[in-house]
Amino acid sequence: YAIEALGQAILCQADYVDAHLSLGVAYNDAGRYDDAILSLNRAASLRPDSPSAYRSLGLAYHNSGRLVESVEAYKRALGVKVEADVYNNLGVVYDSLGRHQEAVESYQRAIGLNPHYAEAHYNLGVTHLRVNEKGKALRQYALLKKIAPQLAGDFFNLLYQDNLVDAAHR
Repeated sequence: YAIEALGQAILCQADYVDAHLSLGVAYNDAGRYDDAILSLNRAASLRPDSPSAYRSLGLAYHNSGRLVESVEAYKRALGVKVEADVYNNLGVVYDSLGRHQEAVESYQRAIGLNPHYAEAHYNLGVTHLRVNEKGKALRQYALLKKIAPQLAGDFFNLLYQDNLVDAAHR
């Protein structure tokens, strides 16, 4: 229903940025990534200073498997406004691309902006595990125990799995 209503709003006012943005998010949530990307690109073209348009576009590209474009969208978002969650998301994409050092740097920037950002600590630990830096991963586990015990439990389970290739990011 939301998708139909937002589509109607856009038909009435083609340059309604918030409707394009909301429609893109709704399409993304519905798994309609190509439609999401079209709507979010339109929102970004209408309001190029919108970090939320680029952040949402980065997520839609990521969900559609278009990882290089996801990186570019997240970088555009950061060029407009520096936000910890965008650095965290960028780190997840870099890690998926096998660009582990860039992933580590992105997570560290997220943590620098928000030292209690549990998901960034978790993801940083996962990346350290992927590159066999268990000591650094254990430091993230120790921090997680203090700031997010449930997430620390999830991370503890990862520490003792043999196959970390499919470790889920947060």
